[in-house]
Amino acid sequence: MNRIIKFRTAVLLILFTLILLYSIVCLYKINNHNAIESTTAALPELSLILDAGIVIPPKYMPLSSEAIFAGEVLRLTNIEREKVSLTPLSGGDEKLNAVARIRAEDIAADYQSNHTRPNGDSFATLFKILGVVCTAGGENIAAGHGTPLEVVDAWMNSESHRVNILNPKLTHLEIGVVFKEDGYGVYCVQEFKG
Repeated sequence: MNRIIKFRTAVLLILFTLILLYSIVCLYKINNHNAIESTTAALPELSLILDAGIVIPPKYMPLSSEAIFAGEVLRLTNIEREKVSLTPLSGGDEKLNAVARIRAEDIAADYQSNHTRPNGDSFATLFKILGVVCTAGGENIAAGHGTPLEVVDAWMNSESHRVNILNPKLTHLEIGVVFKEDGYGVYCVQEFKG
């Protein structure tokens, strides 16, 4: 079991690295280094800043920049779980991913620091509507944190959010991310199931 987890982690890290390298090559082809720095200085709150210190301004982010951000949130979340000897959360659940994407759009359209949908329903109604089968579920939402590390740190410093991340009954996690040029800039949602 431990070998499978290490293999999955290695595969995710390799995929993330390949996407990152592709993004860097695209950035280099689009503009020279000085133009990238000046754009980053103008929009620091919306720039994608990866753990390696590479800054990708939103103007030059590949279409999958939300997926890169979400993948890093998943990786960092699993690091927190591994610190307390919990099994890493699995991704790849299409229905749960749809819930995460819809909820990210919900909070980007009308951010309220609660777990109610714009129509007044609980976020959990989406589980039923989209056919997510589970015995336990949870949601973390955040807005205004510019990097995956900032988002996960904020959740880990909040008791109610940390409970979801460290809940041993939860086995799957999908992340929805929306970048906007107004409002809080970055909207991130974690949808859990067990």
